[in-house]
Amino acid sequence: MKSHHFYRSTDDAFITGLLGGLGAYFGVNPFAFRLAFLLIAVYTAFFPIFLPYVIVSFLTKKQPFLLEQPSYMPLYRSRSNRRVAGVIGGLAEAYEVDPTVLRILFLIFAVCTVFPFTLTYLFSWMLLPVEH
Repeated sequence: MKSHHFYRSTDDAFITGLLGGLGAYFGVNPFAFRLAFLLIAVYTAFFPIFLPYVIVSFLTKKQPFLLEQPSYMPLYRSRSNRRVAGVIGGLAEAYEVDPTVLRILFLIFAVCTVFPFTLTYLFSWMLLPVEH
């Protein structure tokens, strides 16, 4: 459920809880914000995203108490629907779409952009937990 106030998360935090708080506020899995932050940081040599991150983290209050559990579906790498690492299979299961369609789209974008989509897959492989 969407929170009425934006806080840094205390229970879903890697560094300051800012990206976990964004996920809770928008009702989206914070992994999407973390991956976007990481990609922007890598492609811009860290400084253009790091400074705003520090400033916003400093200006944003910590979550005073556990409001409600976020209602987003957690993302996992699939054990049963994998070709390489299960990243695309996990996305397909989470969003209930055909994994073949996602694999074809990924291949098209990976060929067209080469490095960004391959790097995105590798970061997802490292950061997404394996399905239980």
